[in-house]
Amino acid sequence: MRVTRSAAIAVVLGATVVAAGAFAASPVTVRRCGYALSREWGQVAVYPWRMSCSAARATLTQSESTRNPIINFTADGADTFDGGAVKIAGKWWVCGGRMGFYFCGYPYRPATAPGSGGGTTYKGPFTKEFIDEACQDSSSLCQGKEQTVQPPLSFH
Repeated sequence: MRVTRSAAIAVVLGATVVAAGAFAASPVTVRRCGYALSREWGQVAVYPWRMSCSAARATLTQSESTRNPIINFTADGADTFDGGAVKIAGKWWVCGGRMGFYFCGYPYRPATAPGSGGGTTYKGPFTKEFIDEACQDSSSLCQGKEQTVQPPLSFH
């Protein structure tokens, strides 16, 4: 049986899409519920997913406590969003962010990233999450809707 070059490329691309779909969780669009005060960023817009606005605000405040135990992620090559696992009110969350964009997701599922560097990271999906964005940097950061950052479904 002879397979044309375009058919072979289609098969490879199809397999890649299926593999990527199994690896990455889909992002979720969330609505801003209001604002909170972050110790790190000042006024922030809060976007909860599967949790109330007040619970998201409380988790944000607790996540910024210097007394919480933290596990820093060390994965080389995995997108850890400069985050770590943070124990908040007896439960482990993943919290992190960059440049005025911050998130916390629950639960923390420990994982090791593949590749030459490897290292500790986390896997998904989250069952609760909120993101917040620093409004002081730009009013365009605090839109009415945003997408959450769902972690990969699988690492080792």
